[in-house]
Amino acid sequence: MPPKKTSWIGLVFRQYWASWLNRIGLILVGSMFLIALFAPLLASDKPYYLRIDEKTSYPILTELPIFKRYIRYPELVGIDARKIKLGPGDRRILAPVPYSPTEYDLDVPLVGPNDAHPLGTDEQGRDVLARMIHGSRVSLSVGFVAVGLYVFIGIVVGALAGFYGGKVDMIVSRVIEIVMCFPTFFLILAVLAFVGPSLYNIMIVIGLTGWAEIARLVRGDFFKLRRQDFVVGIQAAGAKNMRIIFRHILPNAMAPVMVSATFGVASSILVESSLSFLGFGVQPPTPSWGEILSQSRDFMDIAWWLVLFPGAAIFSTITAFNLVGEGLRDAIDPRMRRRI
Repeated sequence: MPPKKTSWIGLVFRQYWASWLNRIGLILVGSMFLIALFAPLLASDKPYYLRIDEKTSYPILTELPIFKRYIRYPELVGIDARKIKLGPGDRRILAPVPYSPTEYDLDVPLVGPNDAHPLGTDEQGRDVLARMIHGSRVSLSVGFVAVGLYVFIGIVVGALAGFYGGKVDMIVSRVIEIVMCFPTFFLILAVLAFVGPSLYNIMIVIGLTGWAEIARLVRGDFFKLRRQDFVVGIQAAGAKNMRIIFRHILPNAMAPVMVSATFGVASSILVESSLSFLGFGVQPPTPSWGEILSQSRDFMDIAWWLVLFPGAAIFSTITAFNLVGEGLRDAIDPRMRRRI
């Protein structure tokens, strides 16, 4: 009986999963993604379930955009549901972290880790764990949106240069060389100094300054593929250039782009954290790992938790994405594959 054939995706997955480091990286990335996705349900000052005086409500649903517009609980306006005294028959189910990331409590500023605040509080009494959970949304949003933007730009520019060659390639190549000559971080700082710091501006600026490497990779692959027999045959059949570029050649050039994009997410998260640390990133009270870390500059001797926990989150997230990127690179490249 002939051996069963394995698809390319199945082969890549088997090669990737064979390494325990790759598995750890993928599990960490998946965990961070789930934390960011369900952040409003994990850290909130609104209970999951509240039953008082035979009235039942689900205040946590107001944290979700899909329900926020349509659900109101007027009995909770101006009332801290966590401090309501429960009578007979009353019931309350709180979130795992029963604090809002923007909730101030000046009675407990700079309190170290304890039962009420597992990761301590900042200088304004805000729960660090709640801010860390919601800050993961900012970091991953910047990473995926910025990388998605510059991958799109890099693919289009690199594909046109590699397919048409000639003057188009000469112009694109010179632009790529100019863009890659600029120190990206300082270029981002200069642009943000003019347009102002905000989450959307960071995404756009990183996206508009990081496409050169992707374009260079795609251009090189298109140079190799455009002379292949299958491309020549499609051209002889009368297919239009745009269809040849994006329908037939591009799928064969996406492997290095995927690997580079994975490393790019880690790089974008680091850039966002650095910008927030310097005050050019996400502005308070929006939680961000870099913004939490920036508070530690004035309280480093007495508030070690403001350094340790956001720093560990940034380090572990970047390491996880780098592990995933290295694993994909080794699994995709036939020269790096191991025997299973």
